[in-house]
Amino acid sequence: MQIILPECNAMVTLDSDDLYMILYHPDQQLKELISQLAGAEGLFFYKAPEA
Repeated sequence: MQIILPECNAMVTLDSDDLYMILYHPDQQLKELISQLAGAEGLFFYKAPEA
């Protein structure tokens, strides 16, 4: 599933098992919200290496 957030020019892609998500172009507020969500579920948040 892909969720487009036009107000912050970002996109969230969720894997079918809901344990894997990718953020494209997140602003600081979105990073903080997703980090809190991941922490609440016992998961983690990390920045992918630059290509």
